[in-house]
Amino acid sequence: MNSTLGHVDRASVVTLEQAALELVEVGRYLGQQGLVPATSGNFSRRLNPHAVAVTATGLDKGFLSVEHILESPLDGPKPPRSSFETELHRELYRRNPDIQSVLHVHSVASTLLSQRYAAAGELRIVGYELQKALFGILDQHVEAVLPIVENDQDIDRLAQTVTRRLADTQGTVVGYLVEGHGLYTWGRSVEDARRHVIGVEFLLNCELEKLRWGRPS
Repeated sequence: MNSTLGHVDRASVVTLEQAALELVEVGRYLGQQGLVPATSGNFSRRLNPHAVAVTATGLDKGFLSVEHILESPLDGPKPPRSSFETELHRELYRRNPDIQSVLHVHSVASTLLSQRYAAAGELRIVGYELQKALFGILDQHVEAVLPIVENDQDIDRLAQTVTRRLADTQGTVVGYLVEGHGLYTWGRSVEDARRHVIGVEFLLNCELEKLRWGRPS
């Protein structure tokens, strides 16, 4: 059985201005949660079947303005000032036409756990009530799966590695981790993706606490 990316519905076309306002707002919120320190992280929003809005590079995502949100085609060259990791976003949109927003954050938990479980190639989380807030999971006994990929500064190659890993992973995938780097997750709207970020990060913090206590996952 192929992995499940969670069910997301198609959304209507939005303007760059509408998308920018949504991404600025989510950036402020995630910044307040300490999930995008310094200039880390990047966000995007689908505009239509052929283009997405994506954050510009080198900025504190907690203090974005609408002019920091750029339009990028799904195919072809990305805008010169757009995030270095734009292709990771575009590949997810191409892979699943129902995805409407992709959010990438950096946290202590996602960074450390992606290193801790890199050799296993994935982190499987089970037994938490909060899992039911993620991707249609109805039972806390259903595993929430996070594939882990080795970091690579060749972003096009990394995007293809992610695509292969997502296709090969069994179970309900709730995002993926880049080793030593952070979390990518998505949703049927910016708000949906934001909820997934917060939910997955809560689970990651629980798993990190288990390790501190010397308890197995």
